[in-house]
Amino acid sequence: YVAWVDGRDGSSDIYLQKFNTDGIFQWTNDLKVNYGSNTASLPQLAVDSSGKLIIAWQENDGSNDDIKAATFGTFTSTPTASVPLRVYGTKTIGKDAGNNDIYKFDDNSFITDGAGELNFNGSDQPKIEWDSYHIEIIDASYQLWQTEPLLPINVKPGTPNNPITLILKQTNAPRQITDLNLTNPTENSMKLEWTAPGNHGNIGTASSYDLRYSTSTINSSNWNSATPFAINPPLVADSEETATVTNLASDTAYYFAIRTTNSDSEVSVLSNIANRKTEKETIAPAVVSNLTAVGNSTTSIVLNWTAPGDDANVGTATSYDIRYSTSTINDGNWATATQATGEPAPLVAGTSQTMEITGLNPITTYYFGLKTSDEVPNVSNLSNIANAATLGAGWSQPQLTAVRNLSSNIAGAKIQTQGNYVYIIKASGNPNFIIIDASNPDNPTELAGALNLSGTLYNIAVDGNYAYIASSDNNKELQIINITNPNSPSLVGSGFDVTGTNDAVGIYKKDSIVYLTKTVISGADEFFVINVVNPSSPSISGSLNLSGSPREVVVLNNYAYIASSDNSRELVIVSIASMPPTLVTPCAVCNLAGNDNGLTIAGFDNTIILGRTNGISNGYLYLFDVATPTSPTLITTTPYNGQNVINDITFSDDHKYAFLATDYDSAEFQIVDIATSPSTPVMIGSYSSATYDFNGIAYNVGQDRIYLAGDDANNELVVLKPQQ
Repeated sequence: YVAWVDGRDGSSDIYLQKFNTDGIFQWTNDLKVNYGSNTASLPQLAVDSSGKLIIAWQENDGSNDDIKAATFGTFTSTPTASVPLRVYGTKTIGKDAGNNDIYKFDDNSFITDGAGELNFNGSDQPKIEWDSYHIEIIDASYQLWQTEPLLPINVKPGTPNNPITLILKQTNAPRQITDLNLTNPTENSMKLEWTAPGNHGNIGTASSYDLRYSTSTINSSNWNSATPFAINPPLVADSEETATVTNLASDTAYYFAIRTTNSDSEVSVLSNIANRKTEKETIAPAVVSNLTAVGNSTTSIVLNWTAPGDDANVGTATSYDIRYSTSTINDGNWATATQATGEPAPLVAGTSQTMEITGLNPITTYYFGLKTSDEVPNVSNLSNIANAATLGAGWSQPQLTAVRNLSSNIAGAKIQTQGNYVYIIKASGNPNFIIIDASNPDNPTELAGALNLSGTLYNIAVDGNYAYIASSDNNKELQIINITNPNSPSLVGSGFDVTGTNDAVGIYKKDSIVYLTKTVISGADEFFVINVVNPSSPSISGSLNLSGSPREVVVLNNYAYIASSDNSRELVIVSIASMPPTLVTPCAVCNLAGNDNGLTIAGFDNTIILGRTNGISNGYLYLFDVATPTSPTLITTTPYNGQNVINDITFSDDHKYAFLATDYDSAEFQIVDIATSPSTPVMIGSYSSATYDFNGIAYNVGQDRIYLAGDDANNELVVLKPQQ
């Protein structure tokens, strides 16, 4: 390449020419690089790795020097005569009432002259009266090669010193594909056939194809928005080419077109536009045959199934139609079944899917069916019919299942359950220790082998083959009962005399140790740790004097927690990691506001539940976090008010609910949610006996039953279950 400064047009311009290695001109005409009347100088040339020429020069507009640059490809064509083209022009001729421009539009047809140029100016083309213009080349095998000056330009009439020159050249790009044809349509594919063009025109082998498709016709204006599809590089010119476009939608009209690019990066004219519809899909998704339903709440049921495919068990379907009814579903009543909302989108065939159907009625059996559709839509046959029942309201609506009048006509005091048996004590009477067979929890039976134990019986713990009783008998404060044979229980030995004359009131058994509390007597210990590894020969491992009158006791890990009447320490914490036991002090949260007494206590994990009462009208429930027993924290900011004395506490297996035995006339049994908001527990259900209170409570996890000790001589045992 050679560039130079040339004054042939009366100004200093940059021209460019290409020579071969023999010094022969390669271009018919020298190429003028710059445009306009500015003075150009100092041209510099470089060629990049792809063979593209880069030229830079200096240009002066009379006041400033600018550096300009341009790039050029490989030019192999020459200006061509008699090429038809059209020139469009617009001119502003005024304003409308809204101050918007009004345009005049001209449409002029021309052909290039013998030199392959079109020249016009204001003097010899008086029709040209434009503010701006653009050009349309009629024959797409030609391209606009050069304009002087550069597009766009304003053209004024009668300005011969500002001419426009348009030079067109015949492109050397691959020829246009004109025989693109579509064959063998399927549900999601189309085969294309055409004859390969050449690298230049119809000679050689082009470099690449650009195949695109759309659901509307394709032209040069919307080419970029059509979807590209990669195909193999071109074969040699005149070869028969084929390609199959996949992943199309069924029963859909598609339009296809191709452009070809050669080794000089010249691009062919857009091919003919071929269009055809894909076939309508006829294979429906497979039938779901493993639909299952599980009721997991009072108002919802969870469905599970394996996703079928778009075509039988292949691919991914489009949608599900899930319906349900309170009677079985079949094809005949499918239309009247209730359609679910919010069905999940199908996943790829073989994937497990699930959906929860909500808004159902409690304790109701529902039937479910499912159909699957593809995009056509082809609809599967009805699935297997699954059914499940919603749950009852659970413990929010406890149901009475049994009431028993036990021997001796004395009110029940405390109660425990283990396996299929219930153990109840009475403060007095004969018998005052009774075992009930609760194999059928809704029809419990009192066994004959009851016992008459000495003293007033205050509390009971059951573990394995033994029951442990806290008694007022000064010589037998701890009485151990062998319950190996529930029909024939027996007192082990003659009872164990715990030091002091104060009554035993609280008892808890863990491992081989019994933890026992006694009422307060000045100078006497009230808390005892008793080794019962040999039940016939208990021994005291340690004891501790407590202020106030202790009541019930519970043990978590290496600490005993005691409900106390001490107004400065309603919760007493004792370390039992080693003997003798020691009081945990200070304990800021152990002193609760007010003077109500600690009466009953229970615990699980790192949580202690304490019941307080003033013995008159109110009973309060508190939760403590004892993860650090030496520094416990009070969880409840607003204690739960049970409205009257809280006599006993237990809890559900998942620790979500605390179950309370109380003296409150309208709700002697109360269910309190302690999990949702532990800082403010709330009652979610209750049961009222209407005429008597409950003194003791026990929950049987395996049976999901509550056993209550009734404060009534004729209703000592009450059994409740959740609504199911």
